[in-house]
Amino acid sequence: MIHTLKFPFLIKPVSSYSGRGILKVNNKSELKTFLKKNSKKKFSGEYIAEEFVSGQLYSISAFVRNSKIAKYFFVKEYCTVFPYQVNSSNLDTKLSSKIKKNIQVNINLICEKLSLSDGLLHIQFISDNKSFAFIEAARRCPGEDRKSTRLNSSH
Repeated sequence: MIHTLKFPFLIKPVSSYSGRGILKVNNKSELKTFLKKNSKKKFSGEYIAEEFVSGQLYSISAFVRNSKIAKYFFVKEYCTVFPYQVNSSNLDTKLSSKIKKNIQVNINLICEKLSLSDGLLHIQFISDNKSFAFIEAARRCPGEDRKSTRLNSSH
């Protein structure tokens, strides 16, 4: 429930993708304004509220084999055009080895507990290089499947 979250927090449309429609809510007044303006107008009218976490956005792409990480790489992600929409990234070289190891341990636990089949697991997370918070996990390649950037197969 929204009233159990501390400010600030994020509101994300359920039917959106690629960071579209995400809003950081800093106080009750902003929440009331948002709810008034957006009740069932944008997207599906359903939203997820989640804790706002400060830090740098990263991701790990891990190849899972036998419910464990076989190979992986870490990427630093940037949202330079819209606040919550990744539009560039590069391989990370500065995230602490302690954080990287802790993330790998947690991913191996997730893979084991969920009995994940072999394949790719992509997880976005935020870190301040002292701690981290998982943001999103998907069984897909990094990047977005944005309808606006798809090529028309008839051309």
